[in-house]
Amino acid sequence: EQAAFIKDKPVHIRDICATIYHVLGIDPEMPVYDRASRPVAVAHGGHPIGEILS
Repeated sequence: EQAAFIKDKPVHIRDICATIYHVLGIDPEMPVYDRASRPVAVAHGGHPIGEILS
């Protein structure tokens, strides 16, 4: 009745971001630099969700 709880195949917000970046043609592993000049992956370690892309 409600879509409040995930029953199967939960995904992290990082994976959703990586999927969006992938569709836009942006490499999710591309480094960006934080305020301390440390490299961080654009999607923070997320991976594109293959089921959405196929």
